[in-house]
Amino acid sequence: MSSEIYKAIEDFRYLLNRGYNRSSALRFVSDKYGLDIKGRNILERSVFSEKDAKRRRSKLVDIKEIHDQRLLIDGYNVLITVENILYGGEIVECDDGFIRDVSATFGKYKIKKETFGALDKILSILKKFNPGEVIFCFDSQVSYSGRLSQIVRNELKRRNIRGNAKTFKNVDYVLINESGIVCTSDRVIIDKVKKVLDIPRYIYKMRS
Repeated sequence: MSSEIYKAIEDFRYLLNRGYNRSSALRFVSDKYGLDIKGRNILERSVFSEKDAKRRRSKLVDIKEIHDQRLLIDGYNVLITVENILYGGEIVECDDGFIRDVSATFGKYKIKKETFGALDKILSILKKFNPGEVIFCFDSQVSYSGRLSQIVRNELKRRNIRGNAKTFKNVDYVLINESGIVCTSDRVIIDKVKKVLDIPRYIYKMRS
């Protein structure tokens, strides 16, 4: 990242720690340093007040804790981030301890060879740590979500992992209201659940 981005990160964090409105502070800092969309995405996804970051970090569970537990996986969120880690995409280590991508490709997602590589890595980890049940949740409004869910179901069955993959009109609602450990880096969801597992973070640390 450029020196301008690092300066912008410091300024944005400074304003957030002093209680400034997040949207207003982001706009002010981005304009000050002339950041492009990518730069704004980096700030938006990675920089938080110390208070918010500490609260979210307290919800992170160690991957060893998923044994015999029910996992709810934010399908596109986790899959896209793992793809970026494995195949050279842009990812950032965030103030709140989570790993996030800055690609903003969610609504335009397409099934490709990288999909299968990322899915293989995710399922290999799940197999190793043996959760009681795994539910992959995909957004029905994204093209080919039904096909992707079928691919995941087939792989779960082939690897003898107890679980399912489904499409939902409102994945956020499901993740927030169903019982289980939630796998996501979406801060809106994190703020409303009790326990969170960051699978991409585990994969990233393994490769570092």
